[in-house]
Amino acid sequence: MIRISTALPLSLAAALVAVVALPSSASAATTDLVYSCVEGSADPVNLTYSVTISAPETATRGTNIPLTVTATKPAPADIPAKGIDGTMEIRYSGAASGKVTASGLVNAQAVPKGQPLVLGPGKASVPATTAGVYKFAAGARFDMKLWVGETLSCTRKADGPSLAQTVVK
Repeated sequence: MIRISTALPLSLAAALVAVVALPSSASAATTDLVYSCVEGSADPVNLTYSVTISAPETATRGTNIPLTVTATKPAPADIPAKGIDGTMEIRYSGAASGKVTASGLVNAQAVPKGQPLVLGPGKASVPATTAGVYKFAAGARFDMKLWVGETLSCTRKADGPSLAQTVVK
């Protein structure tokens, strides 16, 4: 049995940068993040994903701040449409702090081995309870249910930068 998490040679583990077209009223950035991932009872393997988080530039106190998340890497195998369904923890800091979970990190199209695998857009929201700047970054967890019946459970190896921010007025 081929492990999906280890089928990709290490030389291809460098993730592709996702290009996201956003309106001028959105804040977004992309960074490569390394996760330690385990599929079933296999040994952990390091996988690199290009993660993009986008958020509106401004929000009103008392509303929710909508977040959009994508994760991209070369496909380690031929993956059927909707073959991966992931969730990613998003942490926020600044005027308020905490964690939320983005869900819906799904590949909409079938992806041939070696081609860009784009998961998302995942969605989450953060309550804008306090005025000030909210900064958003990938959290520690990224988990994916795979079409082969396994779950790929990943933990971020090191803190990443803030990828988006919203000013709450």
